[in-house]
Amino acid sequence: MEVEEKEIKPTTPTTLMIPSVEEVRANGYPVNEQGQTYGPDIRENTNIEEAPDLILVCNEFGEEGYIRSTDCDAGASTLEEAANWEPREYSVNMYLQDGLTIIGQFKIG
Repeated sequence: MEVEEKEIKPTTPTTLMIPSVEEVRANGYPVNEQGQTYGPDIRENTNIEEAPDLILVCNEFGEEGYIRSTDCDAGASTLEEAANWEPREYSVNMYLQDGLTIIGQFKIG
């Protein structure tokens, strides 16, 4: 009995998928294979209370992608840190909606 060979295709997405604001309002944020939500942050003027895990951004070169919401959390976590906090600029990776494929950099600050 012969074994049939099958071509294995990569499952990594190659194009950026962006849900519309209307889609997010109607259906909630889409979820990727890692269980992360992604899309534009539309908390203002909606009943959505949390930002997605991967937030849609556009960098200084006009490239769109997603950054992790946890990468935006550079604030102080104690009163002492808050008293000594100084704003700074830093860069984070931009990803496709899979949260794994790096497609660029995004400056924060």
